[in-house]
Amino acid sequence: MRAQLALRQILASVGAEAVSKPEVTVFHCDTRFTENGVLTDPHAIDLLRGLLDAILIKARAAQ
Repeated sequence: MRAQLALRQILASVGAEAVSKPEVTVFHCDTRFTENGVLTDPHAIDLLRGLLDAILIKARAAQ
């Protein structure tokens, strides 16, 4: 978590456009993914969808 905060601070200092919400944290990741790396936690999947939507909105606005 500290690394994410440090990265956000660095990106902000150089004026990068970052999407910080919603935050996505997958707790107990050893039980939330299949052997093939497929995420199975519905809550985390919803958060990731929200984050991808926010990125898409920001990218479209920048065009």
